[in-house]
Amino acid sequence: MISILKNDKILFLNLNFGNKASVKDTMAGLGEIYANPEFKMPITDFIISATIFYNKGLNITVIDNELDKINHNELINIVNKYDKVFLRTSLPTLKSDLAFVDKTKTEVCLFAPFLDKISLKNYQFISGESEFKFLNMINKAEYDNNMNLLPSPKWDLVDYKKYSFITCLTSKGCPYSCGYCPYPVYQGTRWRSKNVDLVIKELKKDYFDYGIDYLRFRDPELTMDRGRIMELCDKIIANRIKIKWHGETRLDLLDKELLNKMKKAGCVEISFGVETVNDETRKIINRKKIEDKKIDEILNHCKELGIKTFGFFIIGLPGENKKTTLDLIGYSLKINSYLNEFTLATPYPGTALEGWAQERNLIIKDFNNYTGRKPAMTNGLMSVGQLRILCKYANLIHQRKLRKQYKINFKRWIYYRFKDLEYYYLKLKVKVI
Repeated sequence: MISILKNDKILFLNLNFGNKASVKDTMAGLGEIYANPEFKMPITDFIISATIFYNKGLNITVIDNELDKINHNELINIVNKYDKVFLRTSLPTLKSDLAFVDKTKTEVCLFAPFLDKISLKNYQFISGESEFKFLNMINKAEYDNNMNLLPSPKWDLVDYKKYSFITCLTSKGCPYSCGYCPYPVYQGTRWRSKNVDLVIKELKKDYFDYGIDYLRFRDPELTMDRGRIMELCDKIIANRIKIKWHGETRLDLLDKELLNKMKKAGCVEISFGVETVNDETRKIINRKKIEDKKIDEILNHCKELGIKTFGFFIIGLPGENKKTTLDLIGYSLKINSYLNEFTLATPYPGTALEGWAQERNLIIKDFNNYTGRKPAMTNGLMSVGQLRILCKYANLIHQRKLRKQYKINFKRWIYYRFKDLEYYYLKLKVKVI
């Protein structure tokens, strides 16, 4: 167990990942890789953990190298000047992060939610919800995972204005337990929330002190408690906190009255999951169906209010084949969302999907592929090449739907790049805008 001395020089470090964006805050903190290096998303547990140390009066420095872009050779020399270094890692960056650690000469402790679920010998690490682990370490006590114990992030520990946006976490946990999702595994199935007045205190500081005018709530299910989100919106309005914000939730946890209130309180974007439209797949992955009528009602009302909606879909889940995947792509083009994103099924450690794929020997055992955009498994019905092409096609077609200036002939592209696809089915079932 790593110990902290009062006079230790402590560094919290997040490494960048080449010419791509390492986005470690997503997928319950397991992380993803985005192609756009200009996308800079803060890691909520990273900044909160550093804030815990700062509030205790410890001598800390924070380097988020996604912002600073310090050359790694130079960064190693900087790191070696500290007594203790806490390095935030993720699944897709783990290999490169360990290579960096191997070059250092000081005490480095990795932290991330998943580290106790993989084989990681000869390295110090903290696994689980790091904010609470650090809180326990610093106070030499065992706290439960009470959200009210977490401090508001001290954003000026980093050059926060370089981020694409900042984040706010008001609740954790998800009771729905979808088999592909890491949130119930790493945050639990018990939904936990922070007191609304504490959230308002944080938002006031963000707006009035830090000058932030847009943020993203990082709650897995922001509107789990309808009364609570109504109260939060009322208090945002009453305190004249004019922050525009984004939230993520299930569409069946929304209604018109709630959306009207959220809009008045600054909501401009909502992300939601569809993932699959195949009933067999839903059953295998324990995904509760949301009726089409409800989806249409909520998305149409969001558009009327001017709230942009972003849908999540997954290619390659159990039971999906080329035909059902094309059905999924076709469905995504019909709904009234602003934009949809397709990712590839990924067997995150500890999930039911991992167990399902392990039993069938379908996992590609390389964490570098756990980006959401590279095949990390097959489902026994489609090949790696088929998964890659279908995902690429689905995202390209949605970019065209949004931007209209794309000059790619998608039908010709899919035909020549994926000749064993039932091209006639694509032509009949998917209307390309």
